[in-house]
Amino acid sequence: MRPRNAAILACRILAIFFASTALITIVGFLAATHGHAGVGEFWAYSLTQVFVAVVLWALAEGLANSMIRGASDEAPGSARPLWELLSAAFSIVGIIFIAQSIPALIGIAASSSGGFSGGAFEVASFGDRGAAVASIIVKLAVGGALIYGSRDIAEAVARRAGREPPPPPGL
Repeated sequence: MRPRNAAILACRILAIFFASTALITIVGFLAATHGHAGVGEFWAYSLTQVFVAVVLWALAEGLANSMIRGASDEAPGSARPLWELLSAAFSIVGIIFIAQSIPALIGIAASSSGGFSGGAFEVASFGDRGAAVASIIVKLAVGGALIYGSRDIAEAVARRAGREPPPPPGL
């Protein structure tokens, strides 16, 4: 499988994972509350998960192009350099971090706004919302760094493993 196709597949698998997680959570919530749809924080969190899944699915090709930036896209079956595989792996972990953080941040914002009635839904296990928000912001930053710096990080790891990556394109 070509790297671009593998990256598209990874984004779409993550989209399915987030959509199915949201669906399972929503069904469980509705079953537990006997169909009462009162807790706004819950809906903000769950519907944001669905939104993230839709965005991941729709933007899979563009994300894949970013994930394989600088990687060769030879015929299937050709050996891949270590840095290419690591770069894709770091990008996927970054996408997971960001896709988990956005719904959590929106859930905390919804529960803090006072605009929703009800409300024992906790997005994070922290007692202090400030600590939860700080943790989520760090997770977002790490996710972004993993996505945008995946090639540089992968090349450094490959060098450390004794497998020199190729020179940057254009040199």
